Amino acid sequence: WSDQLPAGDWAALQQFPWVFVSPDCSYHQVLENICTERGLTLQKQFRIDHDGTSLEFVRNEMAISILDRQRAQDAVAKGNVALWGEVDTEVPVQIVALKRRADEPLIAAFLQVCERVFAA
Repeated sequence: WSDQLPAGDWAALQQFPWVFVSPDCSYHQVLENICTERGLTLQKQFRIDHDGTSLEFVRNEMAISILDRQRAQDAVAKGNVALWGEVDTEVPVQIVALKRRADEPLIAAFLQVCERVFAA
């Protein structure tokens, strides 16, 4: 499909089937934000629970998707996929720790540093 996707033409992406990850995944949230910002309505053909699975849908020409930069570059290097473009965006994440271990000094210190760094 790469020959059918003009570079930079976001509207053209709407005519292809997409594989989306679970709404709980940060990739889903990123893609939803991209759609909202650009007024797109993508064809959510497939929904998966693991973002690594999306590459298999792309490899099998069943859908297009977004991938993290490293995984996309690795797949391109192997000749499995073509890149359409790159989007610089923030990815919402949360840092978590096992509740019963949260008071351990090393984990507690790490969580405190995270609060200071990411609160800014």
